Amino acid sequence: MWVPIGNYASDKENYFAGTYDGKGHKIDNIYIDTTSSYQGLFGYNAGTIKNLGINTGTIKAGDCSGSIVGQNEGIIEKCYNNIELYCYQGKYFGGIAGIQGMSQKSNIIKCYNKGNITGSITQNSGAMCGIVGYTNNSNIEYSYNVGNITNTTSVQNVSTAGITDLKLGKIYACYNTGNITTRNGK
Repeated sequence: MWVPIGNYASDKENYFAGTYDGKGHKIDNIYIDTTSSYQGLFGYNAGTIKNLGINTGTIKAGDCSGSIVGQNEGIIEKCYNNIELYCYQGKYFGGIAGIQGMSQKSNIIKCYNKGNITGSITQNSGAMCGIVGYTNNSNIEYSYNVGNITNTTSVQNVSTAGITDLKLGKIYACYNTGNITTRNGK
């Protein structure tokens, strides 16, 4: 079982704060199957992750999870996801990151998601989205989603969107062509 780089910890002792340059390489055969939160290749990023793709495998995870990182508080640039993602439970789930910008301004630049995302958001005001589940005080630029998103939740006030559920920040030059299906929500 994959253990994310830079695990999330409430005291922030174990987060990733460096620069990870994938130099155009891709990750094959990543498999995550857990109801735990903050899952992805990275668990919690406060640094820079760039030039990297998730190419084959599957990720089935809990709250605040995505293919590249569970929680992004840094920069993710020129990264992509091609694999299927499944949300077991929780509040925020996305193709690239589960959540971003909760403690500092962060950015996702020139990233894309092609993997289908399915599952159920189980908490009120949660979100399942193609790039980032929920974005606060942060930006998403020049990014796109073509994966289908199917949110099977019966919880009210849940967002399902092609790019993100945005509180503060901006979405600039982004698009979605994936089908979005939600049982209940907005």
